Amino acid sequence: MNAMRASTQLVLTVAVALTAVVPAAYAQQSWPPADPLRGVVWTPPAGIADATADLAEMYAIGVTAVRVPGPARGPILTMADSLGVAVFQDLDVANVPAARLEQREDRLSARLEELLDQSVGHASAAFFGLGEGVDTSDPRACPILARLTATVKRRLPFARTYYVTHFVEDDACGGSVDFRLADRFVSTDMVDALRSGVGTGVFFRADAGQQNAALRDAGAPDAGALDGGALGVGALGLARHPDAGTGLVRRFTAESQARYLENALDVLLGDEVQDLPAVFVYRWRDGPSLAPASAIVRDRFGLVDSLGGATPAFRVVRGFYLGTERAFAFPYGEPKTPDSSWYVLLLWATIGVIAIAYATGPTFRQVAARYFGAHGFYREAVIEGRDVLPFVNLLLLLSASVMLGIGVAAVTGTFVRTHMAAVLMSWIPSGTRPVAAVLVESPWLLILFVACLHALWYTIWTSALSLASRAGNVTLP
Repeated sequence: MNAMRASTQLVLTVAVALTAVVPAAYAQQSWPPADPLRGVVWTPPAGIADATADLAEMYAIGVTAVRVPGPARGPILTMADSLGVAVFQDLDVANVPAARLEQREDRLSARLEELLDQSVGHASAAFFGLGEGVDTSDPRACPILARLTATVKRRLPFARTYYVTHFVEDDACGGSVDFRLADRFVSTDMVDALRSGVGTGVFFRADAGQQNAALRDAGAPDAGALDGGALGVGALGLARHPDAGTGLVRRFTAESQARYLENALDVLLGDEVQDLPAVFVYRWRDGPSLAPASAIVRDRFGLVDSLGGATPAFRVVRGFYLGTERAFAFPYGEPKTPDSSWYVLLLWATIGVIAIAYATGPTFRQVAARYFGAHGFYREAVIEGRDVLPFVNLLLLLSASVMLGIGVAAVTGTFVRTHMAAVLMSWIPSGTRPVAAVLVESPWLLILFVACLHALWYTIWTSALSLASRAGNVTLP
């Protein structure tokens, strides 16, 4: 990777010398392009030197488009102008229901105007994302997106708008933008659909008449010239886990990530798919990303790791984007030895403690029999203070708390990598996400946290019942 960075310094030098030459290809070319734009999702580094060096490296491996959180800084746009790299800028709006989008329209319009102001004079800044994960299955979102598109068209007639959607099959707003990008992180649904011959059917294109009518109603000039909302791929990638090991035989290894991209790009950039506007690989470098869930799940998606080293996926993307290589060999590896499920072991250990207490404690057996078999007598005994058993109560409280913690940890481990988790994480304050990340990455800590909360709640509840009972109020345990 160091050799790659060194070799791109020449590209960087030439690009800086050519910054006065601004290509007009984005304004002139037909849409969708005959050859899809080859892109990556990229969060530019804070330093301009690092950002421009990243951009030069991406250009050197055949990247023709980058998708970034907007607004992109001026030096980055200038560098992209000189290289002929298209910059897709996303508005900061994600996972918003249509009703909330209506409430935020004025604020979004103001931010879009700021984004357009900074993009004037840069031919690379010709693509504007109007939202990611917006509920475009709800028709109420469509007029808002159409009005935002009309704003872009009035300011920059050559520019094109898009949104990133999770609702490909149920999308109702394709007619409100120039094209759409499907957000598929780890699912193979997109590749399977492509292989099955869906092609340019309804899965990939919106109705041109619907689109032009929506934009004409919103006041966009030359709406009749739009193409009908082709669908591209906005986030193609598979996570790799730090502790997954190596080899194709294991899931979430660097090699399995590379093979996934090889299979997907072979279809997307082959002859089977037509009218594909752009393909974006998720993502260029490990680190802060566009996805809110990235603060919760520390999966790695980058073609370049956090230390600057190239992953096997880097080689795959370079081969496909430059057109130099389409078949790759990776080590098969050794199957992973099945891990004992410590969730199950801990659960059975908790059940075992209760069983031992039941077998060796006559008082415990009597309490259990009376609670389930004669609840009225048990209730009277508690009210009169005859069945106050501190050890038994403490054992049951701890056991129930641990069991609840085990259940929450097991469900969380599966749920946290779903799209619903990403939506929920985008709704909570960013300051609480690091805490959630620590709990998710440390199941033992999550179990302890949930168990303590459960025990605290029951302690407060039973204390309140006790105080109420002593005050003369009738309580029913």
